[in-house]
Amino acid sequence: MTDTLKHIYLSWRKGRSSRRHLVGLLSGSFDNQIRFSYLNDGVERASLDGFRGYTEFSDFNKQYELSVLDVFAQRLTPSGRLSTSHTAKFWGVPTEKLNDKWLVLAYTQGLLSTDNFELLADFEPHVGLSFISDLAGLSYNNVPVDLLQKGDHLEWKLEVENEYDPNAVLVSKGDQKIGYIKKVHCNIFHKWPLENIKLSVHEIERNGIVKNVFIKVVLI
Repeated sequence: MTDTLKHIYLSWRKGRSSRRHLVGLLSGSFDNQIRFSYLNDGVERASLDGFRGYTEFSDFNKQYELSVLDVFAQRLTPSGRLSTSHTAKFWGVPTEKLNDKWLVLAYTQGLLSTDNFELLADFEPHVGLSFISDLAGLSYNNVPVDLLQKGDHLEWKLEVENEYDPNAVLVSKGDQKIGYIKKVHCNIFHKWPLENIKLSVHEIERNGIVKNVFIKVVLI
């Protein structure tokens, strides 16, 4: 088990514009076994939006220990094709990590177009850490469609006074607010000197509006 990643959170939301709920936790251990359990508070809130659980793990009160990684790895591009896939390149999966299902899930978020789950890694900071994330809250900030370009450097600040999340990290370009670092990924900003975090635009999805902004986070 890598010593830089011990936890990945399972996130769920009702739809693209809905609030994310942290409903489960995947935990690594020194015996190299991945365990999964639900988070009661997150499940309770998500249930109000219609959450019914992850298909293979139906018992909200059980800690699962068998085949956990294999189940979630079904969300990945097969390892034989990963090294040449757009997925690995887009998410910046380190070449030496391509055969590590645990870390590939962390870097790619295990995203599928067929459901509303995400796997959000609680990365431990270290010099040279780099990962891709996408911003939350874009629809609330009316981001001008031509404001951002790939490679643009971005500013951010801790928004400890945020009434919804004291761990919130607001991202902006100049005076224009853009969005927020996603749940869990924002933890890195509270663990590392802010002046040693570089943030830039990795990719932008536009469809008449700014639909999605992917950012690259680098620790120096």
